[in-house]
Amino acid sequence: MAGCSGTIKSSSGNKIRTLLGLETDAPNQRLQVQPVLPKWLPDLTLKNLAVGDAKVTLRFWQDGEQTSWKVINLDGELHIDLKDDK
Repeated sequence: MAGCSGTIKSSSGNKIRTLLGLETDAPNQRLQVQPVLPKWLPDLTLKNLAVGDAKVTLRFWQDGEQTSWKVINLDGELHIDLKDDK
């Protein structure tokens, strides 16, 4: 299982942000995800992602043709949901 810690800022962080479809809105305590893991990366855990004052650990995994996800740990107030395709 791969892991990443902290705030996503680097160029590799941008790749992770794209793979997971992460959009943060810290002032409104919101995180949206739309993950699509490639076949070579079947499982990913993102640890201690800071969004405003909150920190969250998320797990993403391939589930057939889809990527599933769940919140492992959340410290603080943060609303996390699946991003619309619109």
